[in-house]
Amino acid sequence: MVELPDKDRTNWAKSGAKFAVSAIGAGILSLFWTGWARFALAQNQVSPWLIIGSVTLAIVLIVTGYAVTLGNLYEVAIASRR
Repeated sequence: MVELPDKDRTNWAKSGAKFAVSAIGAGILSLFWTGWARFALAQNQVSPWLIIGSVTLAIVLIVTGYAVTLGNLYEVAIASRR
């Protein structure tokens, strides 16, 4: 395994944190979109697949964001033990 210098590790953690916040935010926005799609589905204006896709996208984005956050915490823990 290649060890990163502390500066590169810090930059990686910062960019990972930005991605995690973006992914979680996009997942939450996708849930709002799902709410709108449920309203439109009640009026027979959209396909049920839109709701399935929106919920799937929200789950993937939120889980990815949390996974990146856990990875960042692990990297910070490694860097702080030195």
